[in-house]
Amino acid sequence: MSKLRVPCVPRVWLLLSGQYRTFPDTRHSIKKMLERSVGQCYFVALLTPTLSSDKGSAVTKTVQRDWLEADARLFDTRLAYLTVERHQKPNTGFWYNYANHWRGVWTIADTLQKMHGFATDGSTIVVRSRPDVCFRDCFDFTNAAKVFASHRYLIIGQQISADNNMFTNVPTYAEQIAPYITKTSATANALAHPDEHTAMLNAWQRGSVHYYSQYCELQDSTSVEPCAVKTFQGSWQNHCICRGRDSGNWVACIDDEDKGHLGVSVQNTTARACVDITKGVTCLYPKDWRRLPEGIRPTAQEIAGGLEPWDVSYFPNGGINVCRVPSDLVETS
Repeated sequence: MSKLRVPCVPRVWLLLSGQYRTFPDTRHSIKKMLERSVGQCYFVALLTPTLSSDKGSAVTKTVQRDWLEADARLFDTRLAYLTVERHQKPNTGFWYNYANHWRGVWTIADTLQKMHGFATDGSTIVVRSRPDVCFRDCFDFTNAAKVFASHRYLIIGQQISADNNMFTNVPTYAEQIAPYITKTSATANALAHPDEHTAMLNAWQRGSVHYYSQYCELQDSTSVEPCAVKTFQGSWQNHCICRGRDSGNWVACIDDEDKGHLGVSVQNTTARACVDITKGVTCLYPKDWRRLPEGIRPTAQEIAGGLEPWDVSYFPNGGINVCRVPSDLVETS
């Protein structure tokens, strides 16, 4: 920790959690994305199990400490890591596995912020992703920082992806996700513990897909209970998932545009203009949005534009409504 060289207060905290897999390849595009987005004003927190395997493969490899030290050097020591050692077959249940990873990776960031006095506020961006994701473009976070600061609690993500590229800010992650997400027993029924359940859905980019009595816009300012956070779906997909190697040589990546070998794009981002994540987003509401308190129901404009129902069996209430007409998020007064 004492060897960190951070030339400016981080504007973006990138939280990477999951299997190590192809990180030695994807890390180059991740670093390039961060540098093109915010210069040197970023920090990366990495949480990974000590055992890693390609998607669908029974062959595992042990993540070596010298690999992780090399990662830290590549990011000019603006990367801190923590490994999770497995002593038995991993629990693959979402409520257990995701919760531990998403809380654990925040613990790294939170510890660093406190140890080194890194100032954070509503404009400090948090991006949660995974080690095997590569980036093709950078992000223009200038406007996003203003939007997040004015809303305080807000999530922009890629719905259904769960662990790919959730964008939020420090107050949302620190106050509405991390403190509650692993509060109860891992074997307990999460639905029986509303605090943990709400935090888990927020962390899963699904904080607005179900009806909750606790909602941020209506919550008393003195309340210490987590509330469902308004969630928007982004119109962009500038990343690809690289879960393994093809014949041990090329990094095999999958995305909607190009299935197969992405070659150099795994190593570097393109020179295209940086993406403003607040533009062209679509709002999300629960299927039974009429149960929502009047103040947070879809607006007349959103209803006029149409709500498209999506059936997703593993979502609370079986799915969501997605606004048909995209909009741009703006600062609130």
